[in-house]
Amino acid sequence: MNRKLLLILAALLGMSLMLGACGRPETAVPVAGTFEPAGGPPPVEETPAPSSDDEGIPLGVKIVIGIAVILVLWSWLSGGGNVQWQSQASDKKPPTTCQEGTYYVHRESVSIKAGLWKLTALNIIIDPASSQPAAYIAPANLINQINQSARNKRLGGKPAEIKKQTVKIGKGLTPLVVSCQTAANTKKRDFSLEARFEGGEASAKFARYRCMGTPGSWQKESEWTATLKTVDSLRKTFRNQQSGETKKEYKMFLDDRLSSYVLDVIEEAAKIL
Repeated sequence: MNRKLLLILAALLGMSLMLGACGRPETAVPVAGTFEPAGGPPPVEETPAPSSDDEGIPLGVKIVIGIAVILVLWSWLSGGGNVQWQSQASDKKPPTTCQEGTYYVHRESVSIKAGLWKLTALNIIIDPASSQPAAYIAPANLINQINQSARNKRLGGKPAEIKKQTVKIGKGLTPLVVSCQTAANTKKRDFSLEARFEGGEASAKFARYRCMGTPGSWQKESEWTATLKTVDSLRKTFRNQQSGETKKEYKMFLDDRLSSYVLDVIEEAAKIL
């Protein structure tokens, strides 16, 4: 029991280490709703992309793309710590023959539960000359604004109102991006925005068997249920300020492109499965 409590406390401690806005780069390995270390793939050409978010109902057909599955292991509380066994599980039933003392883990069933999606984080990733980009987390109030706009759209809000909210959020994102570029001393480098979302759940039932006797036969030792939490992300790369382009011109460019990106996030988040 003490071991379980220590593991839970360690997980909670890790989740509390998320960094704030542009003052410090984000370098921690992500847990649900945080950003990955900024050592991912290099920026690509600026192309439109989908997204997802708030209280919306899951992300439908695009749920398979970019899904990372994070096990929320209630089994630590009820199943005795079965993480390692789950990684060895098979959806096939135990074989007819076995060797005494061996184990077999069967994943008996998986049920998918529709859930409400929300934007959990927005990462600003500055591509430097070195191989390690600098990443910053957008403030919570900006995340809340995007989630609220997605909710309004999902509930049938007027397009003109949603558009107004989108432009406002995009323009608010522009000075934040410029501030992060300045903090990283990388004004001449491209940057990316990466939105992270959390949504529906999938429950999987597991059973562990042990081979007993000679000739061996499988005996069920334990069974448990683990909840799989689904997350998704949307990343898009934007160019830096070009030679001969004034600060005002670049700001207008950012206002327009960032507003379009925010609209992508809102529209995807407002989808219903």
